[in-house]
Amino acid sequence: MADNRSEENSEINESLSLQLSEIEILQSMFTEGKELNIDLVGLTAIQDYLSGGTNIPNRIAFTLKLFPSDNSNCGDCLEVNCCLPQRYPQELPEVCVKSSSFTREIQKELNESTREFLTTLEPGELCVVTIVQWLQEIWPDFYERSVKLTKCNKAQDAKTGNKEAQKKQSLSRIWLYMHHIYSKTKRKHIIEWANESKLTGFSLPGKPGVVCVEGDSTDTEEYFGRLRHLNWKKITCRHKEEIGQRKFGDFKELVFHVHGSGDDRMDFGEFFQFLTKHDLGEMFKILFGIEGKLNSNS
Repeated sequence: MADNRSEENSEINESLSLQLSEIEILQSMFTEGKELNIDLVGLTAIQDYLSGGTNIPNRIAFTLKLFPSDNSNCGDCLEVNCCLPQRYPQELPEVCVKSSSFTREIQKELNESTREFLTTLEPGELCVVTIVQWLQEIWPDFYERSVKLTKCNKAQDAKTGNKEAQKKQSLSRIWLYMHHIYSKTKRKHIIEWANESKLTGFSLPGKPGVVCVEGDSTDTEEYFGRLRHLNWKKITCRHKEEIGQRKFGDFKELVFHVHGSGDDRMDFGEFFQFLTKHDLGEMFKILFGIEGKLNSNS
Protein backbone atom coordinates (compact mmCIF):
# COMPACT_ATOMS: atom_id res chain seq x y z
CA MET A 1 0.00 0.00 0.00
CA ALA A 2 2.83 2.38 0.90
CA ASP A 3 4.57 1.63 -2.40
CA ASN A 4 1.36 2.40 -4.33
CA ARG A 5 0.95 5.70 -2.48
CA SER A 6 4.57 6.61 -3.09
CA GLU A 7 4.19 5.84 -6.79
CA GLU A 8 1.00 7.91 -6.97
CA ASN A 9 2.68 10.88 -5.27
CA SER A 10 5.60 10.56 -7.65
CA GLU A 11 3.24 10.70 -10.64
CA ILE A 12 1.46 13.77 -9.22
CA ASN A 13 4.83 15.48 -8.61
CA GLU A 14 5.87 14.80 -12.18
CA SER A 15 2.55 16.09 -13.58
CA LEU A 16 2.65 19.29 -11.53
CA SER A 17 6.29 19.91 -12.44
CA LEU A 18 5.43 19.59 -16.12
CA GLN A 19 2.49 21.98 -15.66
CA LEU A 20 4.78 24.59 -14.12
CA SER A 21 7.24 24.23 -16.98
CA GLU A 22 4.49 24.85 -19.54
CA ILE A 23 3.15 27.81 -17.57
CA GLU A 24 6.67 29.27 -17.68
CA ILE A 25 6.72 28.82 -21.46
CA LEU A 26 3.42 30.71 -21.75
CA GLN A 27 4.78 33.46 -19.49
CA SER A 28 7.72 33.86 -21.85
CA MET A 29 5.42 33.97 -24.90
CA PHE A 30 2.73 36.35 -23.62
CA THR A 31 2.53 39.45 -21.44
CA GLU A 32 1.04 38.76 -18.02
CA GLY A 33 -1.84 41.05 -17.14
CA LYS A 34 -2.48 42.04 -20.75
CA GLU A 35 -2.65 38.71 -22.57
CA LEU A 36 -2.11 36.06 -19.90
CA ASN A 37 -4.00 35.89 -16.59
CA ILE A 38 -3.17 32.95 -14.32
CA ASP A 39 -5.07 31.75 -11.26
CA LEU A 40 -2.36 32.80 -8.79
CA VAL A 41 -3.95 30.80 -5.96
CA GLY A 42 -3.67 27.59 -7.98
CA LEU A 43 -0.16 28.47 -9.13
CA THR A 44 1.02 29.15 -5.59
CA ALA A 45 -0.60 25.91 -4.37
CA ILE A 46 1.40 23.91 -6.93
CA GLN A 47 4.64 25.70 -6.05
CA ASP A 48 4.06 25.13 -2.34
CA TYR A 49 3.31 21.44 -2.84
CA LEU A 50 6.43 20.88 -4.96
CA SER A 51 8.44 22.66 -2.27
CA GLY A 52 7.38 20.09 0.31
CA GLY A 53 3.78 21.03 1.14
CA THR A 54 1.22 18.35 1.98
CA ASN A 55 -1.91 19.84 0.35
CA ILE A 56 -2.25 18.41 -3.17
CA PRO A 57 -3.61 21.08 -5.59
CA ASN A 58 -6.67 20.12 -7.61
CA ARG A 59 -6.20 22.16 -10.76
CA ILE A 60 -4.88 25.41 -12.17
CA ALA A 61 -6.73 27.68 -14.58
CA PHE A 62 -5.68 30.56 -16.77
CA THR A 63 -7.13 32.90 -19.38
CA LEU A 64 -5.23 33.81 -22.53
CA LYS A 65 -6.20 36.56 -24.97
CA LEU A 66 -5.01 36.00 -28.53
CA PHE A 67 -4.84 39.23 -30.49
CA PRO A 68 -4.87 39.35 -34.32
CA SER A 69 -1.57 39.36 -36.16
CA ASP A 70 -0.51 42.35 -38.29
CA ASN A 71 -1.69 40.73 -41.50
CA SER A 72 -5.11 39.80 -40.12
CA ASN A 73 -8.33 41.76 -40.56
CA CYS A 74 -9.60 40.74 -37.13
CA GLY A 75 -10.59 43.66 -34.96
CA ASP A 76 -11.00 41.73 -31.74
CA CYS A 77 -9.29 39.13 -29.58
CA LEU A 78 -10.00 35.47 -28.89
CA GLU A 79 -10.29 34.61 -25.20
CA VAL A 80 -9.03 31.13 -24.37
CA ASN A 81 -10.07 29.75 -20.98
CA CYS A 82 -7.99 26.72 -20.03
CA CYS A 83 -8.07 24.48 -16.97
CA LEU A 84 -5.33 21.92 -16.27
CA PRO A 85 -6.46 18.89 -14.24
CA GLN A 86 -4.21 17.62 -11.48
CA ARG A 87 -2.89 14.80 -13.67
CA TYR A 88 -2.31 16.85 -16.81
CA PRO A 89 -0.62 15.99 -19.17
CA GLN A 90 -1.78 12.40 -18.52
CA GLU A 91 -5.29 13.88 -18.75
CA LEU A 92 -6.22 16.37 -21.46
CA PRO A 93 -6.91 19.99 -20.48
CA GLU A 94 -10.33 21.63 -20.53
CA VAL A 95 -10.43 24.42 -23.11
CA CYS A 96 -13.22 26.91 -23.89
CA VAL A 97 -12.92 29.83 -26.31
CA LYS A 98 -15.03 32.94 -26.89
CA SER A 99 -14.91 36.26 -28.72
CA SER A 100 -17.28 39.21 -28.59
CA SER A 101 -17.07 39.34 -32.40
CA PHE A 102 -18.46 35.83 -32.82
CA THR A 103 -22.06 34.93 -33.38
CA ARG A 104 -23.31 32.19 -31.08
CA GLU A 105 -23.27 29.73 -33.98
CA ILE A 106 -19.65 30.45 -34.86
CA GLN A 107 -18.54 30.36 -31.22
CA LYS A 108 -20.24 27.00 -30.73
CA GLU A 109 -18.62 25.65 -33.89
CA LEU A 110 -15.13 26.79 -32.85
CA ASN A 111 -15.52 25.19 -29.43
CA GLU A 112 -16.65 21.94 -31.09
CA SER A 113 -13.64 22.09 -33.42
CA THR A 114 -11.38 22.67 -30.43
CA ARG A 115 -12.79 19.62 -28.64
CA GLU A 116 -12.25 17.54 -31.77
CA PHE A 117 -8.67 18.81 -32.02
CA LEU A 118 -8.08 17.77 -28.40
CA THR A 119 -9.06 14.20 -29.22
CA THR A 120 -6.21 14.03 -31.77
CA LEU A 121 -3.60 14.81 -29.11
CA GLU A 122 -1.72 12.10 -27.24
CA PRO A 123 -2.26 11.99 -23.45
CA GLY A 124 1.04 12.31 -21.65
CA GLU A 125 2.35 15.03 -23.98
CA LEU A 126 2.37 18.71 -23.06
CA CYS A 127 -0.12 20.23 -25.48
CA VAL A 128 -1.28 23.66 -24.28
CA VAL A 129 1.25 25.51 -26.43
CA THR A 130 0.24 23.30 -29.39
CA ILE A 131 -3.44 24.17 -28.82
CA VAL A 132 -2.64 27.89 -28.58
CA GLN A 133 -0.65 27.82 -31.83
CA TRP A 134 -3.46 25.91 -33.56
CA LEU A 135 -6.02 28.49 -32.39
CA GLN A 136 -3.82 31.35 -33.57
CA GLU A 137 -3.85 29.84 -37.05
CA ILE A 138 -7.55 29.05 -37.41
CA TRP A 139 -9.51 31.64 -35.44
CA PRO A 140 -9.16 34.48 -38.03
CA ASP A 141 -11.11 32.28 -40.50
CA PHE A 142 -13.90 31.86 -37.96
CA TYR A 143 -13.86 35.64 -37.42
CA GLU A 144 -14.33 36.32 -41.14
CA ARG A 145 -17.21 33.84 -41.33
CA SER A 146 -18.82 35.42 -38.28
CA VAL A 147 -18.65 38.89 -39.88
CA LYS A 148 -20.32 37.58 -43.05
CA LEU A 149 -22.98 35.73 -41.05
CA THR A 150 -23.73 38.84 -38.98
CA LYS A 151 -24.21 40.93 -42.14
CA CYS A 152 -26.47 38.26 -43.59
CA ASN A 153 -28.54 38.11 -40.39
CA LYS A 154 -28.92 41.89 -40.31
CA ALA A 155 -30.12 41.91 -43.89
CA GLN A 156 -32.62 39.16 -43.09
CA ASP A 157 -33.86 41.07 -40.02
CA ALA A 158 -34.47 44.14 -42.17
CA LYS A 159 -36.59 42.09 -44.58
CA THR A 160 -38.70 40.52 -41.84
CA GLY A 161 -39.23 43.73 -39.88
CA ASN A 162 -36.47 42.81 -37.42
CA LYS A 163 -38.79 40.38 -35.61
CA GLU A 164 -35.97 38.58 -33.86
CA ALA A 165 -34.66 41.80 -32.36
CA GLN A 166 -38.14 42.58 -31.08
CA LYS A 167 -38.43 39.31 -29.20
CA LYS A 168 -38.26 39.63 -25.45
CA GLN A 169 -34.78 38.95 -24.13
CA SER A 170 -34.47 35.88 -21.92
CA LEU A 171 -33.17 37.12 -18.58
CA SER A 172 -32.17 35.15 -15.51
CA ARG A 173 -30.67 35.75 -12.08
CA ILE A 174 -28.37 33.23 -10.37
CA TRP A 175 -27.15 33.13 -6.78
CA LEU A 176 -23.74 31.56 -6.09
CA TYR A 177 -22.52 30.54 -2.64
CA MET A 178 -18.83 30.07 -1.85
CA HIS A 179 -17.23 28.76 1.34
CA HIS A 180 -15.19 31.96 1.30
CA ILE A 181 -13.95 34.69 -1.05
CA TYR A 182 -10.64 36.22 0.05
CA SER A 183 -8.30 35.98 -2.97
CA LYS A 184 -7.68 39.35 -4.65
CA THR A 185 -7.28 37.54 -7.98
CA LYS A 186 -10.68 35.83 -7.67
CA ARG A 187 -12.34 39.07 -6.57
CA LYS A 188 -10.87 40.77 -9.64
CA HIS A 189 -12.13 37.99 -11.97
CA ILE A 190 -15.60 38.09 -10.39
CA ILE A 191 -15.97 41.79 -11.19
CA GLU A 192 -14.19 41.90 -14.57
CA TRP A 193 -15.96 38.84 -16.02
CA ALA A 194 -19.36 40.18 -14.96
CA ASN A 195 -18.64 43.51 -16.65
CA GLU A 196 -17.36 41.76 -19.80
CA SER A 197 -20.67 39.92 -20.17
CA LYS A 198 -22.73 43.03 -19.23
CA LEU A 199 -24.11 41.30 -16.13
CA THR A 200 -25.46 43.24 -13.16
CA GLY A 201 -25.61 42.29 -9.50
CA PHE A 202 -23.02 42.11 -6.73
CA SER A 203 -20.30 40.10 -5.04
CA LEU A 204 -19.93 39.77 -1.29
CA PRO A 205 -16.41 38.69 -0.29
CA GLY A 206 -15.55 37.15 3.08
CA LYS A 207 -16.72 33.94 4.76
CA PRO A 208 -19.10 32.85 3.41
CA GLY A 209 -18.95 34.49 -0.02
CA VAL A 210 -21.96 35.32 -2.20
CA VAL A 211 -22.21 36.33 -5.86
CA CYS A 212 -25.45 37.37 -7.56
CA VAL A 213 -25.52 38.01 -11.30
CA GLU A 214 -28.40 38.82 -13.61
CA GLY A 215 -28.56 39.23 -17.36
CA ASP A 216 -28.95 37.17 -20.51
CA SER A 217 -29.54 33.55 -19.49
CA THR A 218 -26.72 32.20 -21.64
CA ASP A 219 -24.29 34.79 -20.29
CA THR A 220 -25.13 33.99 -16.65
CA GLU A 221 -24.54 30.26 -17.29
CA GLU A 222 -21.21 30.95 -19.02
CA TYR A 223 -20.20 33.22 -16.14
CA PHE A 224 -20.90 30.48 -13.58
CA GLY A 225 -18.91 28.03 -15.71
CA ARG A 226 -15.89 30.35 -15.78
CA LEU A 227 -15.95 30.90 -12.01
CA ARG A 228 -16.35 27.18 -11.36
CA HIS A 229 -13.03 26.51 -13.11
CA LEU A 230 -11.19 28.50 -10.45
CA ASN A 231 -9.82 26.70 -7.39
CA TRP A 232 -12.57 26.89 -4.74
CA LYS A 233 -13.03 25.00 -1.48
CA LYS A 234 -16.75 25.06 -2.26
CA ILE A 235 -18.90 26.77 -4.87
CA THR A 236 -22.59 26.03 -5.55
CA CYS A 237 -25.48 27.63 -7.37
CA ARG A 238 -28.08 28.05 -4.61
CA HIS A 239 -30.84 29.45 -6.81
CA LYS A 240 -31.64 30.34 -10.41
CA GLU A 241 -34.68 32.27 -11.55
CA GLU A 242 -36.08 33.58 -14.80
CA ILE A 243 -36.80 37.30 -14.47
CA GLY A 244 -38.69 39.97 -16.36
CA GLN A 245 -36.35 42.81 -15.50
CA ARG A 246 -33.15 43.44 -13.56
CA LYS A 247 -32.97 44.60 -9.95
CA PHE A 248 -29.51 46.14 -10.26
CA GLY A 249 -28.09 48.80 -12.57
CA ASP A 250 -24.48 47.62 -12.47
CA PHE A 251 -22.18 45.07 -10.85
CA LYS A 252 -20.20 45.98 -7.73
CA GLU A 253 -18.46 44.45 -4.74
CA LEU A 254 -20.20 44.96 -1.38
CA VAL A 255 -18.78 44.90 2.14
CA PHE A 256 -20.93 44.25 5.24
CA HIS A 257 -18.55 43.64 8.16
CA VAL A 258 -19.49 43.52 11.82
CA HIS A 259 -18.33 46.87 13.24
CA GLY A 260 -15.62 46.54 15.88
CA SER A 261 -15.26 42.77 15.47
CA GLY A 262 -11.65 43.02 14.28
CA ASP A 263 -12.18 40.36 11.62
CA ASP A 264 -14.02 39.79 8.33
CA ARG A 265 -17.23 38.35 9.78
CA MET A 266 -20.25 39.37 7.74
CA ASP A 267 -22.90 41.61 9.23
CA PHE A 268 -25.91 39.48 8.28
CA GLY A 269 -28.33 42.18 9.44
CA GLU A 270 -26.92 44.75 7.01
CA PHE A 271 -26.89 42.22 4.19
CA PHE A 272 -30.51 41.25 4.87
CA GLN A 273 -31.43 44.96 4.89
CA PHE A 274 -29.70 45.34 1.49
CA LEU A 275 -31.64 42.38 0.06
CA THR A 276 -34.92 43.68 1.48
CA LYS A 277 -34.29 47.10 -0.07
CA HIS A 278 -34.11 45.39 -3.47
CA ASP A 279 -37.21 43.22 -2.81
CA LEU A 280 -35.01 40.12 -2.52
CA GLY A 281 -35.34 39.45 1.23
CA GLU A 282 -36.56 35.87 0.65
CA MET A 283 -33.14 34.98 -0.79
CA PHE A 284 -31.50 35.24 2.66
CA LYS A 285 -33.03 31.95 3.83
CA ILE A 286 -32.28 30.26 0.51
CA LEU A 287 -28.61 31.27 0.80
CA PHE A 288 -28.01 30.62 4.51
CA GLY A 289 -30.88 28.38 5.66
CA ILE A 290 -32.08 30.81 8.32
CA GLU A 291 -34.60 33.64 8.47
CA GLY A 292 -33.14 37.11 7.97
CA LYS A 293 -33.36 39.72 10.73
CA LEU A 294 -32.78 43.45 10.55
CA ASN A 295 -30.32 45.03 12.95
CA SER A 296 -31.90 46.63 16.01
CA ASN A 297 -30.72 50.08 14.86
CA SER A 298 -32.11 49.68 11.33
